[in-house]
Amino acid sequence: MKNLHILEYIWLDGSEPLSQLRSQTKISNLPKNPNITDFPETHFDGSSTNQSNIENSDCILKPVNFIKNPLISEGNGYLILCEVLDSNHKYHISNNRYKLRKFLDEYSKKLDPWVGFEQEYVIIKDKRPVGWPSTGFPEPQGPYYCGVGKDNTAGQEIAHLHMKYCLESGIIYHGMNSEVMLGQWEFQIGYRGREGERVDPLNICDHLWFARWLLFKAGECFDSHISFKSKYIKSSDWNGSGLHTNFSTKQTRSKEGFTEFKDLILKSLLATHKEDLKYFGCDLADRLTGKNETSNIDNFSYENPSNRNSSVRIPPSTLKNKSGYLEDRRPGADADPYSVCLAIFSSISKNL
Repeated sequence: MKNLHILEYIWLDGSEPLSQLRSQTKISNLPKNPNITDFPETHFDGSSTNQSNIENSDCILKPVNFIKNPLISEGNGYLILCEVLDSNHKYHISNNRYKLRKFLDEYSKKLDPWVGFEQEYVIIKDKRPVGWPSTGFPEPQGPYYCGVGKDNTAGQEIAHLHMKYCLESGIIYHGMNSEVMLGQWEFQIGYRGREGERVDPLNICDHLWFARWLLFKAGECFDSHISFKSKYIKSSDWNGSGLHTNFSTKQTRSKEGFTEFKDLILKSLLATHKEDLKYFGCDLADRLTGKNETSNIDNFSYENPSNRNSSVRIPPSTLKNKSGYLEDRRPGADADPYSVCLAIFSSISKNL
């Protein structure tokens, strides 16, 4: 038995230096509980998204992942993440998901990589961070991180609506908190200890893009914009926003050989530090200053494991258990997670 469903096709455009989200709505006749192969391919005008010229403008959307659409109250809506193909059904040059997928096809068995993201962002209202006065600055940073009460937090209605959307949709959403700067928040996507949840890089990156799309929609409900800029307030008095990337391999999740493989990872990332920065977002130099819980962009650091001014931090639980994950604190909030994962795991794979 088939029924009409409301499908929101989501993809990444060809904007530079970083792709932006786009989406379009289609109505389609589908089974009650569809699989990814049940969603039809569709097309769009690539000349309007920086992905083709006007003489050969059609690009193709190939569905690759889907979740429930929490914005459709009837329950018959889906969000469909798509890879972009050109008019000849070849993978488009802007398709970073395809690049990560090809890498994982070769190295998944060797590494069995897992990943999780801590996505920071700033809520903007009338071109100012929410909660800020119309001119000047609020009280200095200090009480806002995980703050409670009207004077210590702003924008929680958007953060909570976003959490509701993510949980209803089936996103692997791990939590959220207000951040160091007033009007700044963070949510986490990744491992929750639930059996059967896929935390491989491809799926978690997909879920982060779904979550970003839903965050924009939550902001629209309150006439607010979401900024993923690495440094929205360009002052050393205020924190920037990052995409802290927690990653592990089967070697780091095993007590046997953990120390040796951890050292190999750090050596690998040190060697590719400058190259990897190209894939970690825009305006990184504004954020990675060695202050405000960041490392210095010119140096790869990891000497003090729990230091939040390190490029890569080794959490206390990982050191205690001699197994677990590492945290790369370099990527900016606007980074493409597919490119971040490809850079990190490609670096590691070079020394296998």
